This record gives sequence, structure tokens and C-alpha cells, in this order.
Amino acid sequence: MKKVLLASTALAFSAGMAAAEITITGSAEMGIKGGDRYADTDPAVTEDKTRFHSDFTIKIVGSGETDNGLTFGMNVELDDAGDEDMNDGVNTDNEFVFISGNFGTLTLGETDGAFDKVMSEVALAGGSIADDETEHAGFSGNSGFDGFGLPADEDGDNQILRYDYAFGDFGFSASLEQENDGQDLVGDDSDMIYAIGVTWAGQFTGVEVGVGLGYTSWNDDADQGGDIWGISLTGDFGNGFQAGLNYSNFNADAADSDIEHWGVGVAYTMNAWTFAANYGDFDREVNAGDDTDGYGLLVNYDLGGGAVMQFGYGDGDDTESWSFGVAMSF
Repeated sequence: MKKVLLASTALAFSAGMAAAEITITGSAEMGIKGGDRYADTDPAVTEDKTRFHSDFTIKIVGSGETDNGLTFGMNVELDDAGDEDMNDGVNTDNEFVFISGNFGTLTLGETDGAFDKVMSEVALAGGSIADDETEHAGFSGNSGFDGFGLPADEDGDNQILRYDYAFGDFGFSASLEQENDGQDLVGDDSDMIYAIGVTWAGQFTGVEVGVGLGYTSWNDDADQGGDIWGISLTGDFGNGFQAGLNYSNFNADAADSDIEHWGVGVAYTMNAWTFAANYGDFDREVNAGDDTDGYGLLVNYDLGGGAVMQFGYGDGDDTESWSFGVAMSF
């Protein structure tokens, strides 16, 4: 049987002074995973369940340039549906288009809002095939209100409009997300979700430092909204060691529903080895018994040629998971 390996492929087209390019890349995972995070949904079955894991992503990026120097493009990912218990189809994800020039970059589609764009996570290096180190109860991906514009009937289109501009060591981002696909629904006076943020990256006493400061707001009729502000700090010490901190505060519209989150992460890379750990905590204003925390660990070994052996572990809120396998990039 003939084997075909998907490699980074570029198809270039030209028309006059303008040029366009489509690049295709791929990634895949195979291995095993387990832990009570994967226990059967039947309440009578509580034991951990170890299972096979496989996944793949094909990423397509199109880009071009106008005669006067503007760049434009699109991004889409084709993903395995991700349920190992059945043969599902292929999903599309992270679909967005952009245009860029001296004025900055304007992006529209399924992309990060400005709050998420400027905030750094505390998962600093490496990964695991089942994302165990970022799926525990104490981890925050800094997504803010991204996607909250989708109502229960899915009238929303999950599109975010974001503007980015970089000047020297500083960066600026602002974004808007419509609720209900821009429609006015009866009895719903919710506002747009908007976000703003700034970043700074530079050297301080020999350490590569990154700082992010973000804010996002959503006025929702059902009191699900509010305001979130956050700050993140990362440092690369140049000797294989990295560290990061982030903090966010959710000032909820609903009474007694405020939430604080803080997280810390470290990572160390030496030759082909990468070790990383993170910890996070959600502190709720009331019902302290609902506070959650958790930690994640990973070990990676780079096999070369785009293949990495990965082990991951996550534990939080009385739920744990682990995975072991190979991640591949093409």
C-alpha cells in the first residue's frame, strides 16, 4: 500500500503585481489516556477508564499581497471530531480572515478577543496529547467572554472583530463581538461584548519579560455578564527556564457572584527534554465550598523530525486525568 505523508505544502499563484499563497500544515496525535475524567457517564460506573486516543488537524492558511503592499489572508483548521467511541466526521475550527498594513491588522471570525490576545497563560512550554495540564479545574485560558455572544438557540455566529497594532516593544488590541448575530431579539437588550488590552515585551536585567494587561465587558439581560480585568507576567531566563503568573478578577452583574483567579507556571527545557508545571485557583465571593483549584504536569521528549513523546497529568476538584503518546507535526 502506498503511503502518503502530508508535509508543509505551499501552492503559489500570481496575477500581475499581486501574489497569493496557500500553505497546508498538519498535526496528529496517538496514544492512551485515562483517569476519572474519562469515567463512564453511567452513575453506577465510577472506576477510571483507560482508552485509546487519536486526533489530527489540517491547517490551511491563505495569504496574499496587493499592489500597494497590503497583506490579506484566511485561516481554517480541519479537525477530527475527537470522540474515540465512534467514527465521527471532520469539524472546521478557527475560521477567520484578516487584512494588514501600516495601520495594523484587522481580523474577523472565530478568533481570540482582545482580552485573551494580550493575556499569557501559565502553560509555558510543551504539551500533552489530551491537554491534561490545561484541563484541570484550576486552569484559566483567559478567554473572558469570548463566545458568550452565542445564545442557547445558537443564533449567534461566533464572530469576533479584533484590531491589533504594534509599536516598538508595545502592542495594542481591541475587539467587538455581536450577540445574536447582530439581531434584536424580543426581550433581549444585551450589549456587545467588547475588550481592550496592551502588551509590553523587552529585557529586564537579562530576562526576556512579557507583560499583558486586559479588560473585557458584557452587559447581559440575564445577569451572566459583568467586567473582567486581568494582568499576566512571563519571564524567559535564557537558560531553559521560564516562569509565568497571571491574575484576573470577574466583577459579575449578578449579586455575590464575583470570582478571582490566579495562576502560576514554570517550565524547563534541556536538550530534547521539556518539563513543565502549573497551578491555578478560582476563589468565589460566596459559597467558598465551590472554590476550585488544580495543577498540571507534563514531560516531553523531542524525537526529532516533528515527533514528540508526551506525558501529561492534571488534577483538580477531585478529578484527575493522564495521557501518554506521540504528537506529530508535518
